[in-house]
Amino acid sequence: SLQNRIEVCFSDINGRKAIRAEKCGFRAESRFNFRFFGIIINDSRKHSEVETMLNVAIVDDEESERKRISDCLEYVAQKKKVEFEVREFSSADRFLIGYESGYDIIFMDIDFSVGSSGMDAARQLRKIDKNVIIIFVTNMAQMAVQGYEVDALDFIVKPFDKYTFSLKMTRALGRITVRRNDEIIITVNGDLVSIRTHLIKYLEVQGHYI
Repeated sequence: SLQNRIEVCFSDINGRKAIRAEKCGFRAESRFNFRFFGIIINDSRKHSEVETMLNVAIVDDEESERKRISDCLEYVAQKKKVEFEVREFSSADRFLIGYESGYDIIFMDIDFSVGSSGMDAARQLRKIDKNVIIIFVTNMAQMAVQGYEVDALDFIVKPFDKYTFSLKMTRALGRITVRRNDEIIITVNGDLVSIRTHLIKYLEVQGHYI
């Protein structure tokens, strides 16, 4: 599910390359005027599945807490009519190894018995993924202020119940909905095509074209 992508190809009117893509939204920044000439779509899931499947990581060194979050996600899935693809990690360091952008939400503990703290891991994460939603799940409520450093969406204080968890998830799902409704319009073979920006995985350069 993390391999789905859309590749958009375009050039400026003089064949020169100038583009910057940001994962929080697609923005071409250049003094040139761009001419879109093609698009390749590669997505193994149906459109309806793209809209409802969310990739989630649970990072906590206590198995019981990972299960509590997983159970709460099942509760939210039934209430909100969404699906979650969940991966669990027992340490922040294991989570960071080989990290690839593609998660929608990360539930991160702060206090780990070994290795990096959740806050340190979030700082490292923001260097490579500025847009994924981070929700800290911790008994260290005093760390909430530091969450602003890493643009954490929210804190869930342990112990918590499904109702409290659901309230936090409503906020997270709202942010994801806004992001997934962002679109760009391009011309392909004379027709206008709408592409949702969250599906653009990367841009590929070929010769004088991007």
